[in-house]
Amino acid sequence: MGLPVLKGLARTWRMKILRSERIDSLLEESRPLLGVFLHGRGLPMAWAWRGRKVGLMVSRHRDGEIMAQVVQRLGYLCFRGSTTRGGVQALLEMTRSGVPALALTPDGPRGPEGRLQKGALLLARESDRLLVPVGVGAWPCWRAKSWDRYVIPKPFAKVRIALGEPYRVEAGEPVPRVLETLREKLARLEYEAWREAGAPDPSAMLPPEYSATLSL
Repeated sequence: MGLPVLKGLARTWRMKILRSERIDSLLEESRPLLGVFLHGRGLPMAWAWRGRKVGLMVSRHRDGEIMAQVVQRLGYLCFRGSTTRGGVQALLEMTRSGVPALALTPDGPRGPEGRLQKGALLLARESDRLLVPVGVGAWPCWRAKSWDRYVIPKPFAKVRIALGEPYRVEAGEPVPRVLETLREKLARLEYEAWREAGAPDPSAMLPPEYSATLSL
């Protein structure tokens, strides 16, 4: 989706960021933080934080090139890489960049949807950043037939972005436990965002293993 089309569509969205005060003060104080959200929620997230000089990891794959051009024109700082191509170098560049607010999608670039990689954990821990899990929902919306079921809010859709409590990743905590904690937080925030956006069945909009988490 090109920038003119995105702008025309996004300006009709009824967007609300839940608990925005949780990171507004951190951004104003230039506190180091890392926002994490699912790969398929990139479009509404790109619009929500435009012009804030957020550093964003964007895939080196072909679809990532289009995304990089769009988000750069929206005021983001791009670091090119993914879990399969250039990810280590991109993480190092993000860690050393000095950019206060960074964001990435821990389940990209090939999924499965919601299956978290350890890149976000390593970046938060090595750069001593607060980790901020984010859930995103939009209704009504289109869902692409891709691995991430990419979310495209329809014109005048209600878009809700649910911010979790910022927290620090402890150095000695085992990686599997940290990833499980993050997955649980994302599952609950995703459910809240879809529910607040008005989706008839919020659980159906989540990755299958996230729905299972909520039923426990």
